[in-house]
Amino acid sequence: MEEVLREYVLGVMPRKRQDHFRLNVVNGPYRAIFENAPLVLMDGIPVFDMDKVIEFSPLKIKQLDVITNFYYMSPALFSGIISFMTYKGDLAGFPLDTRLVKLEYDGLQLERQFYAPRYESAKQLASRLPDARTLLYWNPNLQTNAEGKGRIEFYTSDQPGTYLVEVNGMTKEGVTGSQQVRFEVKNRPE
Repeated sequence: MEEVLREYVLGVMPRKRQDHFRLNVVNGPYRAIFENAPLVLMDGIPVFDMDKVIEFSPLKIKQLDVITNFYYMSPALFSGIISFMTYKGDLAGFPLDTRLVKLEYDGLQLERQFYAPRYESAKQLASRLPDARTLLYWNPNLQTNAEGKGRIEFYTSDQPGTYLVEVNGMTKEGVTGSQQVRFEVKNRPE
């Protein structure tokens, strides 16, 4: 990896000091080396041991992106970024630091359909089956009129309590907006 970085990658300069490697990035606009170390990523995961990066096979790397400017990610400031991407995005056997904390989370999700009851008859309205939904209404494609107003109707849950209405939207021009309102559902009279 050291040879590949030295010979083919502009803006990245590997240096060895006290038997440990350091990757320096050139500050593009000023053509000087940044004083602080850059953010180094392997498939989007921060890497802090440059010796492991240098030992890693360059044949497992599909793409290398280098940012040679300051990069602000509030509140952090990075002196450039070096981002390695493997072919499958699975780290290709790159050894991660054992002190890393791995968190599982849901990323982007596909569109889903949520159950919404329909009470079309008096018999359905008088039903004793409890409605215990916590998500009462979901519509990712709600359209408003020219004044930005719209109307929706939905049935509440049988669970008494305070519910939060959260509306998030975007105009055709890409301007985003959001609003939150709370409402109370009381016990159903017997």
